[in-house]
Amino acid sequence: MNSTWIDISIPVTEAILSWPSDPVYKQKKFASFDSGKPCDASEVSMSVHTGTHIDAPSHFIQNGKTMDSWTPESTIGKCRVIEIEDSKEVTDSELLKHAIQKGERILFRTKNSSSKWWEKSFNENFICISPGAAAYLAKIKPLCIGVDYLSIGSPLTGVEAHQHLLGAEIWLIESLNLCSITAGNYELIFMPVNLASAEGAPGRALIKKVD
Repeated sequence: MNSTWIDISIPVTEAILSWPSDPVYKQKKFASFDSGKPCDASEVSMSVHTGTHIDAPSHFIQNGKTMDSWTPESTIGKCRVIEIEDSKEVTDSELLKHAIQKGERILFRTKNSSSKWWEKSFNENFICISPGAAAYLAKIKPLCIGVDYLSIGSPLTGVEAHQHLLGAEIWLIESLNLCSITAGNYELIFMPVNLASAEGAPGRALIKKVD
């Protein structure tokens, strides 16, 4: 049966692109059919910010909400994909044109999605959310924001951008594959792993176009 749902998660392999200072992803089997065991079983070592994942407020806000506080409504429901025209960053002036409302779920498709960025080397000049745009969004308070690179913020401005958004308790979905996605209205499902006290968690993201 054909599905209208599109998986916008990036595949997690040992070759996955990660933030330069983060632990690398490792996977190995501790039991296998080849070694005479009755099953295959694996262990993994990774950052909770590996691959497509969500940031909880406590990632950059001391004593902020952890994954215990995630609710399905935060990342499941109607969403809007916005095409960003600026080739350097998401700016507040460009966002004004899109009249983002409180309680929306918003995914930003930027020029990052012109290629499979997760198969390439780290690009410190990726298109990110500027601190000004982050402050603007923090005032509006959408439920969640999604981006098509490793982080919503650059190595230079990422702390400030995260603090604005997470301080407003906006959940952040990072490392989305939006290469084949066009601007418009969708249904979104993002389900994070239930890492109760963590500041983030990997997950799977799906969207479906709606009228």
